[in-house]
Amino acid sequence: MIASWFGFAYDGFSSAVAIWYGNEIFNHGFLILPGAIYFAYIKRGKWLALPIQPTLWALPFLIGGIFLYVVGYAGDIQLFMHAATFGLIPVICWVLLGHKATFALIFPLSFIFYAIPFGEQFIPQLQEITADIAVYLLQLTGIPLYRSGLYIEIPQGRFLVAEACSGISFFIASTVVGAVYSYLNFVSTKKRVAFFALSVIYPIIANAVRVYGIILIGYWSDMKHAVGADHLIYGWFFFAFVLISLLAIGEFIRDKQIVTTIPVAQDHTPIVKISKPISGLAILLFIAGIVWIKWIDIQSEKQITASPIYLSVPAQFIDKTSLYGVNYKPDLRKPSDEVFKVSKNNLGTDVIYQAWFNGESNELVSGLHRLYSEKSWSLVSQHSLVLADIAKFNVRLISNPSGNKRLITTWYEIDERIFVNDGIAKLYQTKQALLGQNSGGFRVIVSVPVDNKTTSEKDAMLRVEALLLQIIGGKE
Repeated sequence: MIASWFGFAYDGFSSAVAIWYGNEIFNHGFLILPGAIYFAYIKRGKWLALPIQPTLWALPFLIGGIFLYVVGYAGDIQLFMHAATFGLIPVICWVLLGHKATFALIFPLSFIFYAIPFGEQFIPQLQEITADIAVYLLQLTGIPLYRSGLYIEIPQGRFLVAEACSGISFFIASTVVGAVYSYLNFVSTKKRVAFFALSVIYPIIANAVRVYGIILIGYWSDMKHAVGADHLIYGWFFFAFVLISLLAIGEFIRDKQIVTTIPVAQDHTPIVKISKPISGLAILLFIAGIVWIKWIDIQSEKQITASPIYLSVPAQFIDKTSLYGVNYKPDLRKPSDEVFKVSKNNLGTDVIYQAWFNGESNELVSGLHRLYSEKSWSLVSQHSLVLADIAKFNVRLISNPSGNKRLITTWYEIDERIFVNDGIAKLYQTKQALLGQNSGGFRVIVSVPVDNKTTSEKDAMLRVEALLLQIIGGKE
């Protein structure tokens, strides 16, 4: 059973390991499976004392997990692949052990889900929360400041609440520690839930206090401290203190008398039953999933060679290589091909960018794509632009430290269909792949400058609308 699972979910497992190794946010992933095995081992007296008997009730969940994995594989949705890869392990245990023994292992089996490299999606929200709390604390302190998106300016200098300042690494680590500590040191369900909730909230507030402290040190020292390497050093020491204080709170409220290991009685023989039909059916389901994946691969290889047909753009737009001084460019990961065209006028430089993704070692809809470099630009606000009979576009206003502002909007084109919602575009692309049809597509981005001296944000929005009407619907 384990061998068939590994053969089926090899791509999902190997990609998760690559993320654990390559992204420091998820380095803890290497400890999750050994940890789950250890937690099952120390409670072995409890679950081995229960009847162990395979069950058919788990097979629908096995089918659902296999289907989720194939959908994730077809649509290159790594979250689905990773969720199915590690979610199938508890289901396999359910199939083989039955209801009672599986329920006795509920925490070790649930702990496996921490192996899923998930959480980067919360970085923008954590950045906003961190900036909001830090600004509030600075205002309470009486420090004069000006906030523009994620930029916080004080008289002595400017700070950016970057992705590294979101505290996502410590947030995930804190929740893992909170889950383990509450399981090993509390008997009461209420205490377990309360301590785990504390491990979720505590690092968010602590990270905001850290950012506040860094800005405060910069203010007091006239930017001589907390702006270089010492910035990181302060952060590590602070987070070490926070983690120790979290564990100290746990030690203060934990149940003092708790038996961690329940020994197996010497005269007890576990009641174990084996069902070859159930196990064989489960293995056949994995084999069917492998066949489906191979068929998708064959169909996908036929589509990769298709040539892109770009959307037509207004005649005044020329290749970027012919025009210098454009300070804006999207940051998309590994497009198969791209066209960057600009138009300079008395209002500034308009940009139309098209990126083609054929699915070969790249992904059209991905959380790794950035509409702008977050090292140079920061989000100020978002607006909606409705084009009749077409779609409702999301328009972002961004700014950089030099005071330049731009409006940007984006959409996808897949199989000559327009999509403005990431999720819907991904689902349509996945459906195309599952049916063996063309799943390649374009990411189109339009950007215009906003200069309060020559044009207002409202005028820039009208220019974006005019460009969208000219672009959508034509092909060259």
